[in-house]
Amino acid sequence: MEKQEIYLRILELANDYNSREPGYFYPSSLMRAEMGMSLEELRPYAEELDLNGYIKKSEGLSPTFQISIEDKGKCALLDRSIVIEKSADLHIPLKLEILKIAEKETEYNDDKQFYITERTLLDIMKADKETVRLAIDELEYYNLIRRVEGLNSNYVIKITPAGLDYLRDMS
Repeated sequence: MEKQEIYLRILELANDYNSREPGYFYPSSLMRAEMGMSLEELRPYAEELDLNGYIKKSEGLSPTFQISIEDKGKCALLDRSIVIEKSADLHIPLKLEILKIAEKETEYNDDKQFYITERTLLDIMKADKETVRLAIDELEYYNLIRRVEGLNSNYVIKITPAGLDYLRDMS
């Protein structure tokens, strides 16, 4: 399947699910079964659709996620055309920056590691909240960051030992 076909199929499945179960997110396990692709193969497509406003993606229990179609996605289905302006691949420098900040701000002290708040991270990075959230989703998926959700969809993060190893390997 070509990329455009995969994007459209994801939107079709999310739209069909929304028609049957209004207000509920479409689980990636069903999408995987319908499309015959692994979650690792589907994730970048879902992230790009989310990043470009066609769907809303929410992380489930690792490694799953769920999606809900947005109005822009419904319009794209009618036009049979999707324009990807923001690519998930562009987040690689952003992800490295988050890891470096998390390493610096959550240093180990007497075998205790501290968390960095979402607000502090956004203040340091001067970046868009939604873009940072998507990058953290992927870092958490690969167990490089540990996130703990708070109230009002705020969170705190810390770097994991795997994240520290990853940064050392990148140096």
